[in-house]
Amino acid sequence: YVWIRCLVLFGAFLLAQCYIPYSKDRCTTQSYLSTYYDDGEEGRPQPPDLCNSYTAKYELHSFYANHSMWVQEYFDYTGKRAKISVSILGMEFVDIYNYASGTVTSYRLQRPESSGWSSKIEDTCETVEMLDFKPKFQVLSYPLPKSRKLGPQSMPTAYQAFKYGPPYDQVFVKYSADANSTRGIPCDIFQGCINEAYLNYSLRSHVYWGHKLPFSYPSGEKRAPLFAEMRGPNLYNKSLEEHVAKYFSWFQKDPEFTNEMFQIPKGLHCKYLSNRAILPSIPTSFSYTVEETKFQLDASGFLKGGLRYTSYKKVWYDGESRLARIDMRPIAQDLEVLGIKVEGDTDHLVPALFDFNSGFTYVSYMPHGDCTVLKSNQRYFFKDENGSLKSSEELLGITINLQYKGKTTVMGVPAHTWTELIKDSRETQDDKKGLVFRFTQERERQV
Repeated sequence: YVWIRCLVLFGAFLLAQCYIPYSKDRCTTQSYLSTYYDDGEEGRPQPPDLCNSYTAKYELHSFYANHSMWVQEYFDYTGKRAKISVSILGMEFVDIYNYASGTVTSYRLQRPESSGWSSKIEDTCETVEMLDFKPKFQVLSYPLPKSRKLGPQSMPTAYQAFKYGPPYDQVFVKYSADANSTRGIPCDIFQGCINEAYLNYSLRSHVYWGHKLPFSYPSGEKRAPLFAEMRGPNLYNKSLEEHVAKYFSWFQKDPEFTNEMFQIPKGLHCKYLSNRAILPSIPTSFSYTVEETKFQLDASGFLKGGLRYTSYKKVWYDGESRLARIDMRPIAQDLEVLGIKVEGDTDHLVPALFDFNSGFTYVSYMPHGDCTVLKSNQRYFFKDENGSLKSSEELLGITINLQYKGKTTVMGVPAHTWTELIKDSRETQDDKKGLVFRFTQERERQV
């Protein structure tokens, strides 16, 4: 009977360490463990407050996986948005919840500088209705709406997002002064049931809150979660279980959020629903400024050789008066497209006035003080040789293939971005490394 005694002792050890036993049944408020309180029933500690918003960064270990994950959470209750970023084996998986619009954007990025990267894996991005979203990671998701109504959705509380606190009948279990999972920092252990109706799953949770931190976070937090353990049936396969542990390295209540935290990477095209975020109509008269630069990335995706300036153009266009003007420091391609010939150095400003009523173009060349009259180019501004001007959308290259990407900030100005992905069939082969690079061009229109 020696092995039976060892088994009993091992089970008692797990209970003493607050290890969560597995159960296929739905979690209830009745504890699996016998709770006790050092200060008596009336003096037991209460679950610490979370405020309205938070950021959390932690390492997540699954008891049934060989690799850990690095997770970052941004929950902005005031801005009605949230984000979960998961990095594992050279890949980054991100879900951005926009409760104001009722959509979720998910994208996947490869990280060449990390282990496990493969050139065969492509970056992906897609935006779907929040009602149709299915999270890839069961414990790494935010509450979703119960109704089937499209559009803006109710924002969950920070407690629901963090899976902790009053909604889940969190109760004090015990005080621990030297738990290995909290690096020996004294903490209060709280237990609760995570019953989520929106995903129809149930997990038992233990959260270890630092009792008296020997340090304070730069944000000034004096009490923070140090460790959390969750266990219960797997969401997608009830015959399996979910059992994870979170080791927190950062937690902050009510931080300041910026739009950049919730943006999609600029070099990533995102599939979007055709009936949402319609591109605003373009006026018949407008002006804009364009400065073009070129750059090259190495195989790891880092900038190689710095940025190289190419051209600068300031454009005024009046479709009703049939007039246009472009002031530019052009490259040869600009001059060819516009049908303009300039002799000498083109580093100087070249103003060009296009009169579509007369069919002439007036070009000034500052160094010589000349003004040249040319026949207006039929390719750039006109649909055909009959003199039909392109619409504002056609002139700017706006097509029905443009898809909404999200909010961004351009030189400090908030903007919405639409993108169109244009694939180039050209391939280059690096015989030395044996890699095949497929080049893609992405056009961005910012309003």
